[in-house]
This record gives sequence, structure tokens and C-alpha cells, in this order.
Amino acid sequence: MGEKRVGHSIVHASLRGSDDAKSCTLIITEGESAKSVAMLGRTMLGQDKYGVLALWGKIRNARGHKVNTCEKAKCIQSCLGLDVEQKNPDRSSLKYGQIMIMTDQDHDGMHIKGLIINMLHNFWPCLLKLKPPFISEFVTPILKVEHITLSEEKLFCSMSEYSMWQASAKDDLLTQWK
Repeated sequence: MGEKRVGHSIVHASLRGSDDAKSCTLIITEGESAKSVAMLGRTMLGQDKYGVLALWGKIRNARGHKVNTCEKAKCIQSCLGLDVEQKNPDRSSLKYGQIMIMTDQDHDGMHIKGLIINMLHNFWPCLLKLKPPFISEFVTPILKVEHITLSEEKLFCSMSEYSMWQASAKDDLLTQWK
């Protein structure tokens, strides 16, 4: 087994921190594979408004800690232009107008997403109340089924979503899907 990578890498949006920063999105990814997908999207959508921050390993739980005790939390704080002394920043003071969290649809990915949201809620709770929302997520399907004879497919973003579909389908119809 390979050694687990720890740390982060950043590619900033060209308009980060400018007068147009509120239209910029920082995509926070879980590891290298998600970063590759985000970078491809950034290439297609333009580098002006999209930055990518790839994290390796988990963020420390922010409850009961200072943001400066966790390198990943400090990195997110710096990328966004947040100040721990300013509990209620407005969107116009930020270097990015929103973040998009792009993690795997597994337990680790959900945990990392929760830790990022927890950190923001702990230090800057007002960001979670912004409209339009400050946080969005990029949800990738983890399972695809295809109809054997029809050119139809169904995508599922969680095993529970797939299980519900499977439970609601009649057994004889399930044999028509692979």
C-alpha cells in the first residue's frame, strides 16, 4: 500500500480578491483525483472565477480549538480571506464569494465535508446564512445501472439511494438492468 499524502495544494482564480471576487468559487477537493476533475472543469469554465484547493487527509475538528492549530484550516482561512477576529464577515470582504466542496461519496468524504462545514460554523457562522448559499457541493454518482436493451441509465449518488430504487423495483424488472 502507498503512503498517505498529507497537506494541500492551491490553484487560485485570477479574479480572487478583486472587485469581482463575489462571483468566484473556491472548489475544495478531497485529494488528487477530485482535484483533477475540478481542474478539468476549471479549464472548461475558465480560470478567472474558479480556484481549486486540494486537501489530503482530514481537517482537525474545529470545536474547542483555534483555527491556527490546524494547517488545513489556516489554509482555507487564508484562501478565503477570513479573519478569526471578525465573526461576521460579509461576502464583499472575502477573496471568494462561495465555496464548493467536492469529496468522495463515501464515509471519509462525508466526514471531511462535515469537518469543513463545522469549521466555518464554529468560526464564521454567518457564512452559513448567506443568500445565495456560500457553500455548495459537487455530488458525483458512485453507481450507474444500465438497461440491457434500452439506451437508458440511472445514476445513484449513494448506496442508500440505489437500495431504495432496488427495493421499489419488481424483481423481474431488475433482471433487465446491469
